[in-house]
Amino acid sequence: MNKAKIRYCKKYCDNKGITLVELIVVLVVLAVLASIIIPQLLGFIARARGSKLLIRGKSLMNAVQTQYLTLYAQAPPADVDGNPYTIETAYNGEINGTETPYLKKAATLAEMPESNAGFFFMTAQPQQTGDMEYITAKHESWKIKYFMYFEGDNAVYYNGNSWEDGLSFYTAYNKIKELSESKSVPHGTLFRYPKL
Repeated sequence: MNKAKIRYCKKYCDNKGITLVELIVVLVVLAVLASIIIPQLLGFIARARGSKLLIRGKSLMNAVQTQYLTLYAQAPPADVDGNPYTIETAYNGEINGTETPYLKKAATLAEMPESNAGFFFMTAQPQQTGDMEYITAKHESWKIKYFMYFEGDNAVYYNGNSWEDGLSFYTAYNKIKELSESKSVPHGTLFRYPKL
């Protein structure tokens, strides 16, 4: 080996690697970056799940309303017993297997998971003060006013004006249940799909 190669090798080939101190500094820097980035990623994932639930809840409420408005347009004036045909008639018929599965179709359209998910809803029942308001009250009784959608323990709730998201199942359920028991707010029956 000639002297030039030996000098070159001594200058550049005697690299002993990184020291322990340098390794610790790199690890500390990585730990600091991880402590900043990981909570941000977890928050992003939680927000994405919440947004997905809210979007699915809105989609589902619209699908249910569309199905019931279609049914309202085609419904007979009375059921087989001669009583007025209402959402309750349609709901009970679907649950008993004697009516078209409108809620199941809405759940399919909104891509609701088949397990560990469901929804509650109520209509607004305006109080009638005279015969002239009967038709308006009948129309309103087919409109969904309050809605709660859940997947597992996560839920979203529509209070008649706006959506609330990031709720637990029990928080949202207590809101709609309390409303269903209220005497001061006119409302229809509280329905659940799928029925337990």
